[in-house]
Amino acid sequence: MDTKKETVIHAGFPKCASTFLQKQIFPKLKTYQYADGAPYYKLGSVYLEDIEKDNPAKKLAGRNNLIISLEDFMHYDLPLAWRRYGDWVRKDIFISNIKSIFREKGKLIFVIRRQDSTIESWLKYEPFFKKGEYFFLDYPMTGTVLNEHYKEHKGRNYGYDVKIYKKAYPVNRYGKTYTHTFDYFDIFKRIAAGVDKKRICILLFEDLKENKTRFYKQLGDFLGEDLSRFVDTEIPLENVSKNTAEIRSPLVESNLAPFSRWAPYFARKFFRRFFSEKSTLDENFRKDIMRLYADGNRRLARDFNLDLEKYGYF
Repeated sequence: MDTKKETVIHAGFPKCASTFLQKQIFPKLKTYQYADGAPYYKLGSVYLEDIEKDNPAKKLAGRNNLIISLEDFMHYDLPLAWRRYGDWVRKDIFISNIKSIFREKGKLIFVIRRQDSTIESWLKYEPFFKKGEYFFLDYPMTGTVLNEHYKEHKGRNYGYDVKIYKKAYPVNRYGKTYTHTFDYFDIFKRIAAGVDKKRICILLFEDLKENKTRFYKQLGDFLGEDLSRFVDTEIPLENVSKNTAEIRSPLVESNLAPFSRWAPYFARKFFRRFFSEKSTLDENFRKDIMRLYADGNRRLARDFNLDLEKYGYF
């Protein structure tokens, strides 16, 4: 094994093939030892100087031939009150740590996906996220959303007193944090301020679906390993979002659930279809999402030489 290969971290965005890479690709690499990212999770939650000395994250700078993958590093995140650093979110801590550890050597892999497609896929995979308490699709998160939370949670939500919170922040910071999750240009601009662009690999989820040759060529070139063997291999995708996912009405869940076990199948199906909402994005909201990110996507394509226009990122 070549002992000169630098440590690689794959920091996955939600619904961007992270599980697929972790199960189907990374363990099958010939020149890297794949490591589950769980022992390194503190890279995304605790600043490096505060991590215990015996934590493996502290020793990354001196490792070789290691590839680590953890989607939590780039997962969407909310500024919850119980966090060690208050409102600081996961990716900000991760970016700070990675710029420190990988300033001289080390590589980073990211897979991105069109923002509207990513959000819709996540919603289909976890449809309950569209319920109000998860602050999912209510951009720009105005006070009306918090009013609903006040009613539902009796004045408290995730450690915040909603009455006080609304007075201090008439526009909900949760929504802003969520939209920042998919501001790829801002994220990669900050990373590239401390890590050479040549050591950052940005792959497109769309290529994995529509142009596997290009996807594996780019990944292989970056890792220094021929991955062409994966191109013509039928590899099952992981955690595929279902097009039929529904968001159940709280009315049905709370009032009819006790009787559902005795109700005939056709009755249960009728009530689900009548009271449920399909977990898809409204077309106007989809356009709003892409308008929100269009300029950043255009700049990202230019600065990192990515063919984003081909897939409608702008």
